[in-house]
Amino acid sequence: MDVGKIAALLVVLGLATPAWAGEPIENPIERSTMVVAIGVSVVVASPFITTTGAPALFKSAKDDATAFVGSDGAIRGVAFERAVQAYRAGSGPRPMSDMQLALAIVTL
Repeated sequence: MDVGKIAALLVVLGLATPAWAGEPIENPIERSTMVVAIGVSVVVASPFITTTGAPALFKSAKDDATAFVGSDGAIRGVAFERAVQAYRAGSGPRPMSDMQLALAIVTL
């Protein structure tokens, strides 16, 4: 396992740690927010852990993803389209919409 995969795994585990370390969450809104945050973190980090080509592809699409988010989905750049196609081509279900994927890419 290379250093990039190990680092991505540690980031995902680090993001999920507050959910395990905190007190029980009684508020259903807080609980669902925590579940969504952890879920998105795992989904976004999984290409980094399972493949070697995905990080560069998503990082190169950051400008296009920013334009996509800023235009409320009207502007779809070539690099962002490649990232969307790569995300959709992966194995297993893909729970994120294009907007959610763009937001995840923008945070890279």
